[in-house]
Amino acid sequence: METVIKAAAICIPAAFIAQALKKDSPVMSLAILTAAAFFAAFTAASALGGIAESVGDLAQTAGINSAALAVVLKTLGISVVARLTADVLKDAGMGSAASAVELTGSAAGIFAALPLIKSVLEMVRGLL
Repeated sequence: METVIKAAAICIPAAFIAQALKKDSPVMSLAILTAAAFFAAFTAASALGGIAESVGDLAQTAGINSAALAVVLKTLGISVVARLTADVLKDAGMGSAASAVELTGSAAGIFAALPLIKSVLEMVRGLL
């Protein structure tokens, strides 16, 4: 809850200030919004450490391989960073760059998941 309040306390005033500056100084408006978005992301990142630790404990209790969990968390991190970056680029009016970032994030996510896909295929082959 505290993390959301911190992010809101920065992002809401930044949005109002950016909107007020948008007509006269669109570059400054975008800079304020981008700074607020990255502050919110870094604030959320501090909470993610605790979440990852809790998920790791749950996975260990359930007997899930920690390597598989690491792949899933890495892929999730890639998707969050790519989405945040693409959203900032879209707000800046750079739709094609945003699309390129989304495509790159998808490719990086697939690449990161390849070890997990390989182990699933080996498991299936072992059942046959």
